[in-house]
Amino acid sequence: MARRGRLRTPRRWLGGGPLRLASLGGSFPAGTGCDQPPFHLHECAYPQRLARWLRRAFPRSEVTVDDWTEGATTSAVFLGGIGVRVGALHGALPDVLLI
Repeated sequence: MARRGRLRTPRRWLGGGPLRLASLGGSFPAGTGCDQPPFHLHECAYPQRLARWLRRAFPRSEVTVDDWTEGATTSAVFLGGIGVRVGALHGALPDVLLI
């Protein structure tokens, strides 16, 4: 049985509602070393790839990405400070969190 909250977000996106992604992690999610023409480095990273796909899938929605990735840092370091990052969003929580 599906929970109600799981179905509301996609319907909101289909209707043109905003879609917010947040990504945290180290070099790999940041796109370091990624080179797949026509995309290079940051634009080649998985959060940007997902954002491009979501923009095509939900063309009426505004897709934004909060990029909290940083090279030479592990995801564990970011998870230790996730409260500070989420608090800085002032209630505008992401719909999708990529770790």
